Amino acid sequence: MSFIVVCNFHILQDVRRLIVSELFTVDRIASIGPNEFRRDIQRLMTLLGFDVIDADGSGDKGADLVCVRGGEVWVIQSKFKKNVASLCPNDALDQVLSARNHYNANYAIIATSGRISPNLIDQTRTLAKDGLGLDIWSLTDMAKYWNHAPAPPEWTLRPYQTDAVNSLQRSLNGTK
Repeated sequence: MSFIVVCNFHILQDVRRLIVSELFTVDRIASIGPNEFRRDIQRLMTLLGFDVIDADGSGDKGADLVCVRGGEVWVIQSKFKKNVASLCPNDALDQVLSARNHYNANYAIIATSGRISPNLIDQTRTLAKDGLGLDIWSLTDMAKYWNHAPAPPEWTLRPYQTDAVNSLQRSLNGTK
């Protein structure tokens, strides 16, 4: 049996396009939890060119993720709802605004797997009109951003990685 490792741009791009069909969908949300949802958002932000810090936990000041790109700081409050018909809580706005102030962020985002109430939308729009960098991302928004993110760059394996791949191939082929 032969095991071939191919790392090229086109395969990575095809794999990413396949993943998007499942990543931010209602069916997948029903099978994961809040930690995996936050990691999916982290992956999205990484593809969008951000360095991402998972700040979730006690004392996070309202930011689950702190994202930095080109000197800009974005904070994200992720609100996971297993039942996508459930409403995103209105206190998410207070949390993300607290994070924006604490981290001196340029932009604040509520990313939710749940429905967004008209009240939350109105409050967010009012604050955004006042020049506050603020947005709410739904599953549809995140799937769209994921699908339009640039493909990961092609890379070259480091020598120790090449050695590991070669060793694995030899082992799978039954050779030394």
